[in-house]
Amino acid sequence: MIADRLRQSVLEAAISGKLTEQHPADGTGAELAELIAEARKELFNTSKPRKAKALPANDVVFRKWEIPETWKWAILDDVTIPADNRNPEDTGRQDIKYIDIGSVPGPTRLLDDVEGIEAATAPSRARQVVKGGDTVFSTVRPYLEKIAFIDPALDDEFASTGYCVLRPIEPIRPEYIFYFAVSRILLDQVLPFQKGVGYPAVTDREIKSSRIPLPPLAEQERIVKRLDEILPLIDQLAELESERESLDDQFVKALERAILQAAVSGHLTTQTKADGNAQDLLTQIAADRAALVAAGKLKRQKPLPPVTPAEEPYPIPPNWAWTRLGEMGSFAGGKTPSMDNPDFWSPATVPWVTSKDMKSERIYGSQMLISEEGSKQLTIYQPGTVLMVTRSGILAHTFPVSVLEVPATINQDLKAYSLYKLEMGRFIQLVLKGLSPIILTKYAKRGTTVQSIKFDEFSTQMPVPLPPPPEQSRIAEKLDLLLPLVNSLRVE
Repeated sequence: MIADRLRQSVLEAAISGKLTEQHPADGTGAELAELIAEARKELFNTSKPRKAKALPANDVVFRKWEIPETWKWAILDDVTIPADNRNPEDTGRQDIKYIDIGSVPGPTRLLDDVEGIEAATAPSRARQVVKGGDTVFSTVRPYLEKIAFIDPALDDEFASTGYCVLRPIEPIRPEYIFYFAVSRILLDQVLPFQKGVGYPAVTDREIKSSRIPLPPLAEQERIVKRLDEILPLIDQLAELESERESLDDQFVKALERAILQAAVSGHLTTQTKADGNAQDLLTQIAADRAALVAAGKLKRQKPLPPVTPAEEPYPIPPNWAWTRLGEMGSFAGGKTPSMDNPDFWSPATVPWVTSKDMKSERIYGSQMLISEEGSKQLTIYQPGTVLMVTRSGILAHTFPVSVLEVPATINQDLKAYSLYKLEMGRFIQLVLKGLSPIILTKYAKRGTTVQSIKFDEFSTQMPVPLPPPPEQSRIAEKLDLLLPLVNSLRVE
């Protein structure tokens, strides 16, 4: 979004001294650093607490973020102090306010209210006592941008130990610390130090070892004033962009649904007698399935009942046929190899598809890979296999379905649909996409913590329209041409 890029550009300009004018009468950042050092000694009775070791000088960061000569690069740990740690029950209060990771939606200029909980039932993470003027910075990805400036209304309340609490030492301006924390100048320094596979994290010490551009106090005040004026206007622009995108997205989705519905009901292409009959294809599929059973590669399954006229959701051409998914292929799931065994994750060579990868209709790889050793714990599925998300919050409004283009395995939130004729994969993927309104209405579980598909019913009961192979190819070719054109209408 334009607003997001503009917001970050303004923040970067401000924290590197390009948004406001510098005045010689302001003094220097070095002079301010000396005042802060004296204040720090007084706070700790002339004895400093253990200080974070400075990270190696990052010449790339310093070249990218040039600052005025009157400013100074300081270590964040030198201008902040840690929050107190306390057990909520030791406060003698029955209820506390608790800033959990979910309490902060994203960069938040003023956090003034959060959920109240009983002190006796507070989680072990609720230990950091915050004050008005603190900035809290989440240390775990993908939540690193959950950053908030604490209002005095939350004085002496509690924050999760999943936050690094940045409490500025006077006379530094607290809001300046917040704006530094939400700028790329800090993120560029801490991101290289992430550790972990599932949820990479950084430590408080790594955050506090980062360098912060330190302008004179008067300059900090001008920066905060300008940002407080400009950023709300950018937020308004973001709201307008979001409203426009929502309207455009609704139009694009409606157009896509109309095209897919035309495709799966036989109205997008012309049927010809030379195509043959879908019933012949079902006979071939049954023979292929019987051969797999005879070879011991597939378990014999109970015959599924034919689709009755009452079950048919809409008319289809006479040379098409209604069938069920279980007649055309078999389903299987995946899992996550143990994160505690590094041999399952390194060397990472095998695609391991999760719901994060299911944004594309064709899967050529995955965000996360596992090792050959890890892949022995799972099944490797072949190109042409249809993948679908069957357990995720996204199922409240979308049914992601893709077709594999490379051998890969999957995690437990997905199902793999291995067709007896793998060459039908792309067509079946498009059919399921076209039928997604029916799937989400009739086969999605409601009222659960995580949305999921009633899989046994979906795989054995849902009617699926099937044209002859030549017609399948024409439909896929037509949709491969039309759907990208539809998606090109989305506003960037």
